[in-house]
Amino acid sequence: MERTKETGVCTLFSVAAFLLLLTAFSCSNSSLDSGGSDVISGQTELLVRKRRDVVPDGIKFGGKLYDKTDEMVLIPQGYRDFIHMTDNSSWNAYYDGDPNGIHFEYPTRLKGMFLKGRKVMLASFLINRYEVTQELFEAVMGVNPSYFQGEAHLPEGGEEQRLRPVENVNWYHAIAFCNKLSLLCGFTPCYSVDGVDFSTITFADIPVSEFVDERSETWDKASFDINANGYRLPTEAEWEYAARGGNPNTYHWKYAYAGVQTVKEPAAFVLRPYDEYILNHYGWNYFNSNDKTHEVGKKIGNGYGLYDMSGNVNEWCWDWYDSDPTGSDSLYIKNGSVLNPAGPAYSANRSRRVVRGGHCFSSAYECAVSYRLYCVPQKIQKKTGFRLCRSLR
Repeated sequence: MERTKETGVCTLFSVAAFLLLLTAFSCSNSSLDSGGSDVISGQTELLVRKRRDVVPDGIKFGGKLYDKTDEMVLIPQGYRDFIHMTDNSSWNAYYDGDPNGIHFEYPTRLKGMFLKGRKVMLASFLINRYEVTQELFEAVMGVNPSYFQGEAHLPEGGEEQRLRPVENVNWYHAIAFCNKLSLLCGFTPCYSVDGVDFSTITFADIPVSEFVDERSETWDKASFDINANGYRLPTEAEWEYAARGGNPNTYHWKYAYAGVQTVKEPAAFVLRPYDEYILNHYGWNYFNSNDKTHEVGKKIGNGYGLYDMSGNVNEWCWDWYDSDPTGSDSLYIKNGSVLNPAGPAYSANRSRRVVRGGHCFSSAYECAVSYRLYCVPQKIQKKTGFRLCRSLR
């Protein structure tokens, strides 16, 4: 596979020109300077910075700084990352297909979004190191809807209830939270829904149901401005890029889970028993969670220092779910590459939004960074929450 580095404003004609631009960028953006560099190979060998850029202050509004809200700059402002998949190493190091044909609706369920032949360009963005906590959600929305709270669902010993991930929120709740948080923090909201004023909307105003109705159809037609600087859900491509730990030329990219490789042979990856002890150090799943969520950030992070991207709660993404992503290759290959692919366009027969990452009831393979799942956007589930993302433009 190839991976090159570009600025967001011009094409680099030489390594020298690139280094001049990099120097200027580092001087004017000292808060993003990582103090190091790597050499990676693509069509041209370029010197690029290591990106381990934490925004240390986290999320603050109303005079309060919220715990477990610090963010990671994955692609610095003014830069783009290009991922060209020339082989299947994004998944076939641990999964060689569905040998029994019984586990998945489609064989591509465990192959992720970075398939052979795809060319994806991602622009600058940051992502929260943790899933959205119950404390932060309640501060923004005025209510904590989570199933895992109260006397019946106490946190594990030594863990704080307020720092467990919020769940029991549907996709509409998630985008409403993003817009309201953006307004509180002085950012431009990313989402628009006809007839909805996000400055005044309450949690109770947001539709919840098992089935599509007139209100949910309106929310399903939400528009998304990826260039706005407000909080948002990651696209599916951004989510998987972050979960894998970034650079496709490193061994992290091929890991089955966010931060660690499976010890199973590919032919046995989805076969019973589904448990895998090595995952227990990196993510909460069926075999170590005691059937409940846990305070965010208690397990080992991945190569980017992001936590709980394999387990704890499923995480909503922006995209509509396409059950056979090979049928959507045109979304990822266009004139050499596609910038910021955001999944299939809305249509009346779309009824499912993407969720990724696995949850506390998941078998091990369902926590894989390439495992794709979905949920209808109007439905709430005790296993589904979300993670924040923000464009840097």
